[in-house]
Amino acid sequence: MNIDPTVMSTESQSKIEEYLQSVKDQISLVELDGYLPANAIIDAFNKGEEHGEAKFLSKFKDSFINNITQHFLYSWNIYNSLTEKKYPIDSCYISPVSRNTIYITSIENTVNDSFINLFYELAFDFEARFLKDNKSHLQFSFIGNEDVDYEQLACDHFIKVI
Repeated sequence: MNIDPTVMSTESQSKIEEYLQSVKDQISLVELDGYLPANAIIDAFNKGEEHGEAKFLSKFKDSFINNITQHFLYSWNIYNSLTEKKYPIDSCYISPVSRNTIYITSIENTVNDSFINLFYELAFDFEARFLKDNKSHLQFSFIGNEDVDYEQLACDHFIKVI
């Protein structure tokens, strides 16, 4: 026998109607014998939901600001470390949206093993720290300074910070 789950039997329907009839006096819009009315419970739920949403948005904003600040500081630390070792960086672009940093440097640096090793040592260290502290990923990369499409960087939400 195939039973269609979208069709309710007459017996089931009558039992539901009987139950609803028996509890109709128990649902009230005014307080009865120390019980809260249905609309008070609904209002409390809505206020709790609004408070929870406001609290979540506040925490999210604080977390976002903290992540952006940490991203900038780590990017700045890599920049300082590279320039202290006499590896010039032309500019630095950060995308807070994708949590990426791109350093623009000379073509000579892009093929210099010492620069590449130092860069990735620093990048991997700060990426691991960020992941541990923020439970989120961060990425650092570099490109040569020839034929850079700066308009495309802006379209991809990168902001020049150095």
